[in-house]
Amino acid sequence: MKKLTPEFIGWFHGFLDGDGYLGHTRNTKFIKWEINFNLSNRDKDLLYLMKESLNIGNISELKTQKDIKRYRISSAKEIKNKILPIIDKDNLFTKHIYWQFKQAHILIENNIKLFDEKPLLDMDADIPNLTKERILQNPNFHNWLIGFFEAELAFYVSGNRAGWSVTQTNNPLVLEAIKEYMNVNAKILIDHRNGTNQRLSSESIKDVQKKINIISSSNKAKLLGYKKLQYNKWCFNLSNIPKYKNLNIQYL
Repeated sequence: MKKLTPEFIGWFHGFLDGDGYLGHTRNTKFIKWEINFNLSNRDKDLLYLMKESLNIGNISELKTQKDIKRYRISSAKEIKNKILPIIDKDNLFTKHIYWQFKQAHILIENNIKLFDEKPLLDMDADIPNLTKERILQNPNFHNWLIGFFEAELAFYVSGNRAGWSVTQTNNPLVLEAIKEYMNVNAKILIDHRNGTNQRLSSESIKDVQKKINIISSSNKAKLLGYKKLQYNKWCFNLSNIPKYKNLNIQYL
């Protein structure tokens, strides 16, 4: 594995929180480890970039969905020796990913190899001692945020309206931290059909400008995949909408 920059490590934590999966399934009586990222073909270059940076794993096409590529790391040795050392579970802020990596550390620390001895954890439980303030105090939070945006951020344009949104399920502290870090006026909306889906979005000129400023910050992690193309297209469309004509648009 080549030397990884703090920007990439922060980005990778954020992308894991948004789109990653660490599973422990049964292989006869033993535990089978696996990290997966499933992305559409239009984002395959992002998978190859991660594979090149980490220098492990394989990329394949899903048999059931031909338009989906999967980056898989299925070697327990590589996950233990190359992935877990660069992943700080205390820098993961979404519940499922935090508990997946917490479980991995328990397996290693206790040398558990049999599937029936695997501890059962509540993947929906709150992350211990996690607060909005602790998230914001993370020195690599900006880079984490860009990786998270790579997975979860949506841009939209409709007629003379435009904006952005970030959606989460059962991770309200993440959206609260993003809202405060960006200093936006947008409200966090809750889907009252189930009470677990939250969305942070805005179309205001000030909040759109703040999103541009965050994404285009120099000396920080940048959007790397198809999201970068979406962002640049969004910026181009913004420049053609009278409401947003005075924005300081920064392309990547």
